Amino acid sequence: MIRHAFRHRLIVLATGIAALLGGCGGGDALPPGATPLTAAPDTTAPSLTIVSGAAGSTAAGNVTFTFTFSENVGTTFAADDVVVAGGSKGAFAMPNGTSATLVVTPNAGTAGAIDVSVPAGRYSDLAGNLNTAVAAASQAYNTTVATGSGSTGGCTAAPCVDFAAAGLAMVPFGGLIAEVAADPGDAANKAIRLVKVPAAEVWAGATIDPSGTGAAKVAAIGFATSKTVTLRFLAPAVGQTIMLKVESATDNAVFMEAQATTTVANQWETLTFNFTTPSAGNYDASKTYDRVSIFPHFNTKVAADSAYFADELKYAAAPVAASGCGTTEPTCAPATAAPPAGAVAIYSEAAQVAGFNPKPDWGQAPPVSYSEVTIVGNKSLKYGFSSGALYEGLDWAANPVNVAAKGRLHLDLWSADVGSVKVSIISAGKENAVTQALTAGNWNSVDIDLAQYTVPDKAAIIQIKLEPNVAGTLYVDNLYFAGAAAGGGGTPVAFSTGFGAGNRTVEGGAFGGYSGSSLDNFGCSGDPAWCGSGGSFTPAVAASASSFFYYYQTPSPVTALYAGVFVQAPGLTTGLSGTGDTPGVSISGKTTMKFTLGQNPEWFSSPTKNFGVILTLGKFYDVDAGPPVQACNIKLLAVVTPTSAAATNYAVPLSAFDIIQNCNVPGLNAATALALSPLSQVDFQAVGSSN
Repeated sequence: MIRHAFRHRLIVLATGIAALLGGCGGGDALPPGATPLTAAPDTTAPSLTIVSGAAGSTAAGNVTFTFTFSENVGTTFAADDVVVAGGSKGAFAMPNGTSATLVVTPNAGTAGAIDVSVPAGRYSDLAGNLNTAVAAASQAYNTTVATGSGSTGGCTAAPCVDFAAAGLAMVPFGGLIAEVAADPGDAANKAIRLVKVPAAEVWAGATIDPSGTGAAKVAAIGFATSKTVTLRFLAPAVGQTIMLKVESATDNAVFMEAQATTTVANQWETLTFNFTTPSAGNYDASKTYDRVSIFPHFNTKVAADSAYFADELKYAAAPVAASGCGTTEPTCAPATAAPPAGAVAIYSEAAQVAGFNPKPDWGQAPPVSYSEVTIVGNKSLKYGFSSGALYEGLDWAANPVNVAAKGRLHLDLWSADVGSVKVSIISAGKENAVTQALTAGNWNSVDIDLAQYTVPDKAAIIQIKLEPNVAGTLYVDNLYFAGAAAGGGGTPVAFSTGFGAGNRTVEGGAFGGYSGSSLDNFGCSGDPAWCGSGGSFTPAVAASASSFFYYYQTPSPVTALYAGVFVQAPGLTTGLSGTGDTPGVSISGKTTMKFTLGQNPEWFSSPTKNFGVILTLGKFYDVDAGPPVQACNIKLLAVVTPTSAAATNYAVPLSAFDIIQNCNVPGLNAATALALSPLSQVDFQAVGSSN
């Protein structure tokens, strides 16, 4: 019998970010002098399992079906033995007598299912026994081409939300996947892509977050003027219920829900949501409705991954709130009283950074007017912008501020006539800008995520530049750098709390495995005799008990071998981008990573039982002036020694991680790297060789 030189089947099991590594050894040879038993005649018919390479999703192109036989069938099986409906046969391969693959092209311009089957009597084992059972598999597909565009060209001013706006994001919940993506019918347009997976809740949805900071707050809806809200939408089928929920960003007990039904498939249409008679909740004229969530295919499970697209949320603007803050000049102070503990204050009622200059000479002609004013006992900075002077700065160049461990910039802004302001953080000769919309007549609390900025920019910030680019008056107060805008402090950040169908975590991130050795050019082909995966993540299994494993084994000794699994950030299913930043979860300011991992006794007792945990950050770097682009993402590694073969909870200090790929960014350590970029992927890896 064949012995495995590296005798470990590497398995990863997770609850949350969790891993289980296990394995199996090879069999033992017969003892000296023993004789094998005489085998009985083989009269058992061979059987077959067919698996789609796109299982759990709706295929949009070619599908590879894998045929796995219960025993060797030699050369008795061919493409002609396969019956295909809903598509046409393509490349067929049979690398050995126990497995084969067939590529099927689904019918063009339609939606349906590819049905693949092998009738009885089509192949035989080496003893000549014909198969007696029928094997079959079905794969949903949709090859219709999206038509139209999410953009009508009429979403050019607030409060209409254009999903192509810089910095806009979505906050998904219930297992939904939500991201900004290319419009499938108009490559020049951006829209929101919402993917409902089989594991998602029937109420899965996503909240619109125009600022991208987690505030998830839109300009207030003017229900006093009109009770209708419209949304451009593209769905894969007719008759699906889309639900829109509006609520108060400060009181989620204040809400209304309305529903609309799709009337076309794979075509853009305008859905109208009438809140005159909401399906849930009641209108309260004294309340502010400034949070909007979208629920695709509401209250219904999906059998396969289903993608929806949304664009152009339109509604009536709310009048300037009668908050006593005035309509031409502010008559009240901002809500923020003082910077939070641990913040770096630049300008506030409580403190200012040393050397602060609220109006540097930046050569404006005519100059921007400036004064420090007191409003109901509170001091603020007032700037007047004319048509020829459209930007101003706040300068403390003589005393640069190191905010590498901070997660956000906060400032309060008020204006009666400025609709948006570009805020630039300046350092090392660079300007990193974010444009923020303002609600007229109210103090606007603005938080800007610093994760997108590079280390030099965060190591010595010297100026903030304000550019309204229109004539008007702008008041500024409470300017400080503080912890992360969301998930900071002692609040845990959930990267993955369990596994579900379609290779998606509960949070909607992708997960999977990989392996290779010196015998297969370091990339397993998928032959189940070498590698494979499985786990427990059916709807009947609680998330806390779900698991995933990936195994790898070789039939003969190897000089090098590796295997691992990956878990991607909530909502991330496309892997790391090769051309730009990849979204992820900010863990800046966190101290510890926790996960669960177990090993089978054989692997745990081996000298190579240690495993590596790799953190891949989402910020993109081109490490070569190019072209071509030389994509790079910062990576951190911690090597962990397991303490038990059983599934065990581990807590690894983030300070224990070392930089193993710095993308030519100098001076990095774990803290500065994690402050620089969100975490996009976590890998658990093991390596070995002949033993």
